[in-house]
Amino acid sequence: MKTEMTYDELNELTHGVADSIDSAVDGDMDRCAVNDMLTEFLSSQGVEFVEEKEGPWHNNELQFARLLCEIVAANGDLNFHSIMASMNLNVKELHELFARAEKVWEDAKEKITS
Repeated sequence: MKTEMTYDELNELTHGVADSIDSAVDGDMDRCAVNDMLTEFLSSQGVEFVEEKEGPWHNNELQFARLLCEIVAANGDLNFHSIMASMNLNVKELHELFARAEKVWEDAKEKITS
């Protein structure tokens, strides 16, 4: 079994598993739940999750715009589970995205006031 996996690879696996379950049960599988189950299972099997150093996930401009669009699409019902599902993120990734946005904002404020 693979000993390292990126979060992008986990997300691809999550989509595949959720799509297979959807087809089998003719329903709407919660991708966040699938992602959490896969993460827990793979971790118990010794898989270590590593961050990729490049790619769309690390592009703050792209990810912040994507997050804002998903929040707007929620029509004022800020449901983090639906946002995570629509963006194919797990809880850790959503928290990371908010932390990155806060850091960019704090850095920008510091430049403006100095």
